[in-house]
Amino acid sequence: MNMTTKKYRIGIVDDSMIDREMLHWQLKKHVNYDLKMYSSGEAFLSGGKEEHDVLILDYNLNGDNPSAMNGQQVMESVQGLPVIVMSSQKNMKTMIDLINQGACDYLPKNDRLLTEVEQSLFQVVQTLETNEEIGKLAKLQRSKIAKSIILIGLALMVSMIMLL
Repeated sequence: MNMTTKKYRIGIVDDSMIDREMLHWQLKKHVNYDLKMYSSGEAFLSGGKEEHDVLILDYNLNGDNPSAMNGQQVMESVQGLPVIVMSSQKNMKTMIDLINQGACDYLPKNDRLLTEVEQSLFQVVQTLETNEEIGKLAKLQRSKIAKSIILIGLALMVSMIMLL
């Protein structure tokens, strides 16, 4: 799908090994995705959250450990990282809270989840690439402005010297 050669580092956090493996299987065909899987929010946070470009996060992470962090708590710890949340719960308030907190998408765990995660991740990566291009263009524009200012300054100096 993606024409870029950059590898995007994707973290997948889900306490269900089956769900993690299914997501890995669905997304591994994309050569520009470097996938790392975690069984808990705590494992992700201690495993180098800064090493990821995007996080795919299950909301309910307490299947094995009732005191484990939930998805919202993990999101609070990764401000600025694009997060796609998936959940089997149907609580509309939770969905709205997570979107307001900055989730890029909130996907229900159903029979379309794999395709929807793939599509959502593609959109997030497209946004990251667009933002990167905008940053490059802004830097180029600043460089051109700086060069113009230098040239104007030189032209003024030459004019002043010629007047002497």
